[in-house]
Amino acid sequence: MTKPGNSDPGEPKDTDETVDPEPLMSELEKAPPAPKEKPVMPTAREAARDHDDKPRPRVLRIAFYLAIASGIVGLVSGIDLIVNKATLVDSALNVDTDQPLTPDRAEQLVNTLLWLYMVVVVVLGAFLALFAFKAQEGVRRARMMSVIITVVLIVFHFYFARTAYGQVGGLFAAVAIALMYIPSARDYFGPRQPVR
Repeated sequence: MTKPGNSDPGEPKDTDETVDPEPLMSELEKAPPAPKEKPVMPTAREAARDHDDKPRPRVLRIAFYLAIASGIVGLVSGIDLIVNKATLVDSALNVDTDQPLTPDRAEQLVNTLLWLYMVVVVVLGAFLALFAFKAQEGVRRARMMSVIITVVLIVFHFYFARTAYGQVGGLFAAVAIALMYIPSARDYFGPRQPVR
């Protein structure tokens, strides 16, 4: 037996230092913090934060590479047209019209059309690559803009400037968009946000 004055060193001492104070009643009555409400129209940064817990599907990376390939092939088609400019000028001179073109006027028209073609292909290809890159973060608006640009690109390559390279570039863009809408990619983009 131990004497009242001598306590066993293994026993805890009954002092104010070792006893946890009970929480005050006012602290117990506090409500837990409310969960943060999601914004109706999140910014790209907020949308990317929501997708941090989900793994990015590989198809979105492949779609991005196909969008880049589409722009490169479109650029190659423009370079091919510039290299074969003499053939285009000869074709313009052989067109039957009421007022035949002079060689200088035909060359001027072909130059203008070639530069217009290059500008359209480069701008559309750059925007498609940009929006396909942003779509990898799960931004629905970027995916929708990619669709719109692809439709314009396909109409341009298949109805206005029918070149073989351009049509291949349009097909690359179409496949990239199709990959963004397969089920694993759709789940990554999440449900459409309601508009208040």
